[in-house]
Amino acid sequence: SDTALHMLRLELLDRSIRSGVEYPRWFPEMTLGYGYPFFAFYAPATYYAAELFHLAGLSIYGSFLVLTLLILVGSGLTMHLFARRLFGAGGEWAALTAAVAWMATPYLLTNLYLRGAFGEAAAQMLLPLVLWSLHPLFRERPAARALPWLVISLTLLLVTHTISLLLLPPLLAAYTLLLWWSSGRSTAQLLWCAVAVVLALALSAFFWLPVFTDRQYITQAGLELARILRLPSSIWTSSNFLDGGLRFTYNFERPVRLGLVQAIVGLAGLVILLRLRQRRGEWLFWASVALVAAALMTGWALPLWQS
Repeated sequence: SDTALHMLRLELLDRSIRSGVEYPRWFPEMTLGYGYPFFAFYAPATYYAAELFHLAGLSIYGSFLVLTLLILVGSGLTMHLFARRLFGAGGEWAALTAAVAWMATPYLLTNLYLRGAFGEAAAQMLLPLVLWSLHPLFRERPAARALPWLVISLTLLLVTHTISLLLLPPLLAAYTLLLWWSSGRSTAQLLWCAVAVVLALALSAFFWLPVFTDRQYITQAGLELARILRLPSSIWTSSNFLDGGLRFTYNFERPVRLGLVQAIVGLAGLVILLRLRQRRGEWLFWASVALVAAALMTGWALPLWQS
C-alpha cells in the first residue's frame, strides 16, 4: 500500500540531507508543490535507517528491502532476548519458539508485505527490546547498570511510530508495576524507571514535543473518515475474527484476522499456563494483555476508538 510513498519521501529526505538540512520538518516538493510538514508529525527513525543504507550505496528500493529484512530478523532477535529473560535458565527452546512465533505473527507480516507500514513494524521489533531492558532494573543489583539500555530502547521507540506514543504507555506502566510488586517494591527501582523515562523523553523531544504543540494545525477530515468508515469495518465479530485456513490468507480485507494456527497454539499455551505454578504472575499478566488486546478489537470498544 504505502511503500511507493515511503520511497518518494526517502528521496526527498536524501535530497534535503545532501543540501545541508539534516532534519527537514517540511518537504516543499510534496502535495503538488504546496509543501507538506511530514516530519512535524511522522516518526522519523525508519527513514533515517533506510537513508543510512542509501548513503552507503544502495538504491532507494534496495534500502527498503534491507530495512524490511532487518525489521523481520530483528523482531525475532529482540523477542528471543526478552523471552530468554522471561523464561529464565532452561528456557532456550521456549525463547526460540517465542521468537519464531513473533516473526510469523500475521500482523507483523501484513505490516511489512501488504501495508508497507515500516514504522509500525519497527515498533513491533522494538517493544520486546524495551521489555528486555526493563526487566533487569528490578532483578539486578545495582539497578542503575540496566539504565542505558532502557533509555536507548525507549528513545528509539518514541521516534519510530507516532501512534505507539498513545497505545504503549499503559502497557509499559502496568508491566513496570508488576515487576516492581514482585521484586520487593523498592522505591529506588521506581525512581530509576522515572529517570529512564525522563531521559528518553528529553532525547526524543525534538520529535514528540512539536507533535503535541502543533496538533491544532491538523485537518480533521482524515480523522472523520477513519471514525465513520474505517473503524466500523475494522472491528472483530464472531463471524470475521478468525481465518479458518491452516495457511493464513494475506489480503487487504478488514479486519485483520487471527490465524487459526495462531489461535490454537495460543489457547494451548493458556491451558499449559494455568497448570503451572512457578512465576505464574508474570505469565498470567501477558495472557491477560492478549485477551484485553483482543477485546479492544471487538464492537464494544468501538465507541472508545471513535471518541
